Amino acid sequence: MSLSTYGGSNIACPTPANCFINVNNAYFDVNSVLKATLSNNFGAELGAKYKWDNFTFYGGYIYANLSNPSDAYAGGFETISSGIFVPAGSVTSTDYLLSTGKLNSPSYAFNKVLQTIWTGVKWSVPKDWMRG
Repeated sequence: MSLSTYGGSNIACPTPANCFINVNNAYFDVNSVLKATLSNNFGAELGAKYKWDNFTFYGGYIYANLSNPSDAYAGGFETISSGIFVPAGSVTSTDYLLSTGKLNSPSYAFNKVLQTIWTGVKWSVPKDWMRG
């Protein structure tokens, strides 16, 4: 799950008792400010390290595949923070209930594939440089 904000303006809560976000002394209900994108994630990483003289070389490859969630969460689910939840509702297997009570279509028409290649090098100061 990744969290992000809704675009546009948000309506402040009339009473701060049920709202957890305070911005410029105006309280907002977190369930109307944050949105969640659910996905099934699969990934793998391959890394390598090679040392030669005072140099150490690093390299790696990361593969990640993000797809629509396999569960529609028709009963809703609670997040790790108390009071922040996606409420239960009538949801089909192709729609997902957002915390605002609105339905959202799946995020991925096609699986999102992320591939990253990274490299690095480290150089150590020779020990004989420290002799004085």
